[in-house]
Amino acid sequence: MKVTTIDFDNISSEDLSKRLSEFHGHLGPYLVLGAKMGLYAKKTLSSSPFEISAEITMPLKPPLSCTIDGIQFTSGATTGKANLKVSDGLPIKIVFYKGTEGISIIPKEDILEEIRHQVGHEDLEMLAGQIMDKDNNDLFEVQKWTKQ
Repeated sequence: MKVTTIDFDNISSEDLSKRLSEFHGHLGPYLVLGAKMGLYAKKTLSSSPFEISAEITMPLKPPLSCTIDGIQFTSGATTGKANLKVSDGLPIKIVFYKGTEGISIIPKEDILEEIRHQVGHEDLEMLAGQIMDKDNNDLFEVQKWTKQ
């Protein structure tokens, strides 16, 4: 059986949003934030879902934990393949790596505050769309990371 995967290099924002919603059950800002982090990691480290690993630290409570689904969906790092580890805690930090080299990603506090302010309102899909359209530099900080 031939398996086809999503071509994340050429997917439109609208199609990505639709597929994220189908996967997660609805479209929300934390889901999109995680998806953008996963896309960034794939472009930076490896397009293979078998070469990239991720370690996530964040409070494991919805809606913030919806970020994890976005990361799994786009990066290909999953709990089932055992290349995704999730820890409950603060500060929020996502480390993606291939071998001993990688990147750490930390969401910017002003974006998290903007999302927190909107959670509970009907316009979450609109906010998700706005986050999809934002530049990564406006959403998160990235630093090189080396396994010790």
